[in-house]
Amino acid sequence: MKKLKTLLVLFLVLGLAIVGAACSSGSNNADGTEQNGNTAGSEEKIEIKFAHEEAETDLQGMYANKFKEILEAKTNGKVEVKIYPVGTLGTDLNIAEQLQQGVVQFAISSPGTTGSIVPEAQIVALKFLFSDDPKVNYKVLTEGKAFNEMIAGEYEKHNMKVLHFWPEGFNSWTSNKVIKTPDDLKGYKMRTQTSPLMVKSYEVFGANPTPLDFSEVYTGLQLGTIDGQENPNFFIESTNLYEVQKYLINARHSIYVTSTVANKEYYDSLPDDVRKAVEETINELKPYAFEIEQKANNEALERMKATGKIEVIELDESARAKFKELSVPAHQLYVETAGGKAQEILDTLKKEIEEAEKEAK
Repeated sequence: MKKLKTLLVLFLVLGLAIVGAACSSGSNNADGTEQNGNTAGSEEKIEIKFAHEEAETDLQGMYANKFKEILEAKTNGKVEVKIYPVGTLGTDLNIAEQLQQGVVQFAISSPGTTGSIVPEAQIVALKFLFSDDPKVNYKVLTEGKAFNEMIAGEYEKHNMKVLHFWPEGFNSWTSNKVIKTPDDLKGYKMRTQTSPLMVKSYEVFGANPTPLDFSEVYTGLQLGTIDGQENPNFFIESTNLYEVQKYLINARHSIYVTSTVANKEYYDSLPDDVRKAVEETINELKPYAFEIEQKANNEALERMKATGKIEVIELDESARAKFKELSVPAHQLYVETAGGKAQEILDTLKKEIEEAEKEAK
């Protein structure tokens, strides 16, 4: 009898150990995600909070909604994507910080904003660096080593995983005075994003750059707090900036680059099948983003012209050459400001642009 009781106790202890091990294998982190998140067959419902910097009808809104549509279909509803447009969760910088902290898991966050977190990303602030050919810019952003390995690697040091760098189009200046030469920008209060290099890139023209959150730009233009600003044509139209400015200067001096980014810890914890679905979704979105960008900017420019409210000025090649010459010193400022691998990144990007332009001819 004593021997039987001993055996029963042993079986009971063994049974509890097995149950305990089974329970602990699916235990959760503090944020509620499973520690063994890479289990391919997990059927638990996953909710992804996806924030972006524009209205739902703008490019980022269209992209985010397409991401939601494709990913939810690929995962048969296992993943639910909740989208938070501009203003829902605060400013552009708030979104980048919330992404780092895991408050949101995915975001479209522009390097012009995240440059204060990832200094190497400030390369997008440089004027007359990118090609005049949109297809070349698309290629270096989506395929090039400079962005997809070197700069993306710097993001990962800050708990951000870049899934896709993409262009939102050439920036245009809007102004209440004619801008045709660098002299026209002397003392000019140009609104910029918070990137320190973006500020310096306008100082080389003698301008007075003024960092300002976009929510204050329309009023700032009305009150004269700022004289002008830069943005892609689709955004100038959708935010009605053309109603409070007399001129739109098509300078093609820079492109507006943005990026689809995930919280790295969260992304790495996703089940394998979900991460694979995300990667496939992003690959499908790359040509889609370029297509909608081209269409939106071209059509917006024509509609703004048709209103008669704003005059479009095309910078001739002579004027662009003068601006470009003054812009070169800012390229060195990027190296000094960003430090680290900045020189290598800049050299790599210039080489990639040059090679892509040769291929395009």
